[in-house]
Amino acid sequence: MRILFNCVVNRKGGSVQNAANYISLAMKDCSHIYLFIVSKAVYDVLFEWGEIDERILIVDHPLESKSSKSKVAMYEYNFSPDLVYTMAGPTYLNFRSKHVLGISDGYITHADLSVFFYKNSFFSGFLFLLKTILKGILARFSADFFVFQTKTARDGFCKRFFLNKNKTYIVQNALGKSFQSNIEINSAEKSKKEIIILCPFADYKHKDIDILERIIKIADEKDLLGVKIKFIVTVDFGSEFDRKIERLNRVSNFFKIYNHGVYSYVDALDLYLSSDIVFMPTILETFSTTYLEAIASGKVLLASDKDFSREICGDAAIYFRAKDEVDALSKIIDIIKVGKIPDPDISSKVLTKYGDYKDRYNNINLSFEFFLNKL
Repeated sequence: MRILFNCVVNRKGGSVQNAANYISLAMKDCSHIYLFIVSKAVYDVLFEWGEIDERILIVDHPLESKSSKSKVAMYEYNFSPDLVYTMAGPTYLNFRSKHVLGISDGYITHADLSVFFYKNSFFSGFLFLLKTILKGILARFSADFFVFQTKTARDGFCKRFFLNKNKTYIVQNALGKSFQSNIEINSAEKSKKEIIILCPFADYKHKDIDILERIIKIADEKDLLGVKIKFIVTVDFGSEFDRKIERLNRVSNFFKIYNHGVYSYVDALDLYLSSDIVFMPTILETFSTTYLEAIASGKVLLASDKDFSREICGDAAIYFRAKDEVDALSKIIDIIKVGKIPDPDISSKVLTKYGDYKDRYNNINLSFEFFLNKL
């Protein structure tokens, strides 16, 4: 099968590592013929891995470059694929070939109204909602078949945009090649005088990174028993939250925030291993691999108590009430006092359930056969 793989709009977060992992395996797959059109961010990850060849072509984001659409059209015409697979859409590109579109945008698929208005004025929230509806409509009519990561996302999209489920396929997320499957717990962590809490996500409103500011402001330092807490965030330098950090670090002697900046997926494992707790206060996800990466790294995972996080993590995470800084701080203090470490058996069961990226790659390719057989 001749497959044109498209990840041009994937420039941050899990979509970048998913695309890089797929391409890494696809280049070794002799059963298909591939051409890859990629973003600079995906290319950089592959370059770090030493996995670059002439089949990988960098294309600028189609909303930022007028030439991108004509360039992609030329690549498709010359390559003449049996199908086009877009890793995560909408893609803002038109394809003549049969098009399989992956959708992992939770706003489009299953966000409730409250999420759109969280930290927004009514006017801003309404515009955000309208923009999301338009993105969903664009996605709905720009492909022939659709791949989702969870049943929740699939069912939500089908209901909202009147899509027949026969045109869909579910492929769960998985751990990528940079993460080891072995879980190693350092029991010496119980006596540490500084606890490092990693917050490995971008400064999007639904990630609720501002909960760190709220935690610092309400914290009573005597509850920490002399233990200092260092939050490591990974937001863009110069972003709104980054500009707050210097001021927040003057509020407390026991809480400090350090901005590592946006990290490459190649460096992700080292970042996880340098921490004690991984903190995910997000109020909306489809299937963030951060959950699996934290579990695979043998770190305590503290996550907002939402259906999507419990569906993925089960008993391998500790949960706090979403958007509730009081409950989040209480759970952090409990983890420190108890010297909580993950249960390897529980963690292994979760990781085994989702497998590695080779399993995900094979399942995605099975979806192609499923769709082509319906033609």
